[in-house]
Amino acid sequence: MPLVVGLAFLIGGAVLIARRRVGRRARVSSPQDEDT
Repeated sequence: MPLVVGLAFLIGGAVLIARRRVGRRARVSSPQDEDT
């Protein structure tokens, strides 16, 4: 069932991107990093 595999892959990619964004926001706590 390629459709199920494709959907799972897309959802997994979206979750990874969301985690990366949240991780960056959490890590960027100092003003020096925010300048970038």
